[in-house]
Amino acid sequence: MDFQTLRLLSGKQLHQNRPNPFRDMTTFSYSLANAGKVELNIYSMEGMFIKTIANGLQQKGEHKVEWDSKDMPNGMYFYILTVDGVEWVKKAIRLRGEFDLPSEPCANTSANLVGCMVMINE
Repeated sequence: MDFQTLRLLSGKQLHQNRPNPFRDMTTFSYSLANAGKVELNIYSMEGMFIKTIANGLQQKGEHKVEWDSKDMPNGMYFYILTVDGVEWVKKAIRLRGEFDLPSEPCANTSANLVGCMVMINE
């Protein structure tokens, strides 16, 4: 059984943070098929621990957690969801300054990250 099949069978899913890229606030969401011990941590691109934003027993269902990154520098961050010892990892991009985000997520376009936003002031 491959990893993707195992993940689907587990009923646990970590979604992409929204918005992404983001200025200061972003929301992480995930779903649990069963109650379990949950931990959601943020790490820098270099692997340095930044913050735990969820920790404890959680019931099955959909969950959302917000992160205020106003004191953090621009860059790529990794967020790791651990549920009962199993980990899922995704990345989030923080961009300081003024910019317009696309109305549609970049993943639904053929544009790269730079093409997905218009910088208007740094």
